[in-house]
Amino acid sequence: MEMNKREIGKRIARTRNACGLTQEQLCKRIGYSKNHLSGIERGTYTITAPMLFKLCTVLGNTPDYYLIGRISPEASKLTSLIMRLSPNEQGMLEALLKVYVQWSNRE
Repeated sequence: MEMNKREIGKRIARTRNACGLTQEQLCKRIGYSKNHLSGIERGTYTITAPMLFKLCTVLGNTPDYYLIGRISPEASKLTSLIMRLSPNEQGMLEALLKVYVQWSNRE
């Protein structure tokens, strides 16, 4: 399946605007240049996985939403719960999940 860069960019821009963020504000939060984000929103550049995950952290939604335009019901429930947390609480949850994943993958 080929990614539609233009549609991905539209979804990012739409979500960014819904969050009330300018490109500059979002770039400051995710650590990328405004030119790079602008290129992604216009469909000129292909988004990378690290950038995609940073966008999901700041803007919400899941990679599925940005890449293919839909959110699985399970991911939507989890995302809405996480978005209720403060950034500090989200960081603690991330640390807990990493420990859980390491524990569950032990042999």
